[in-house]
Amino acid sequence: MAKTLKLVADRRMVIIARSGERPIGFFVALPDFSPIIREIEGRLLPFGWYKFFRLRKSLERARAAILFVVPDFRNKGVPSAMFLRAYRNIQNMGFKEIEGSSISSMNSTMIANARRAGGKEYKHYIVYGKSLLKRPLSLSQIYGPAASRFVSKGQRNSERVLERI
Repeated sequence: MAKTLKLVADRRMVIIARSGERPIGFFVALPDFSPIIREIEGRLLPFGWYKFFRLRKSLERARAAILFVVPDFRNKGVPSAMFLRAYRNIQNMGFKEIEGSSISSMNSTMIANARRAGGKEYKHYIVYGKSLLKRPLSLSQIYGPAASRFVSKGQRNSERVLERI
């Protein structure tokens, strides 16, 4: 994923927080390429690449895509400090606004951090789901190897529940 991000990310939009030499959090923002993708109608060939590179300097919005802080350093100002550093960098790069991407309504800490930083809620998404199978899927079938981080040891596959996100 890092190799792909390097193609579109700017160093000034990627903030890594450290305590001594230990990384304790990271923040990643990316230019919002949506207006350009709409302009070229999602087609890079034959001339979409040219238009894409020509118009990318005119982008006015960045998207805060990822914010993570290790649990020991949450609620200690680390997320706010990273966001503030990134926000200043993004302003200096000429962007006029930053969008917080999508934040789960259950993530009250992140919503509070965004509001403290001057953010405003402007859109709500509702996700509906319906199983197309007659049997429920296990977390490992949905999330793959990452599922082991979400389940208690000793729980049976069909009884697994999300513990933390």
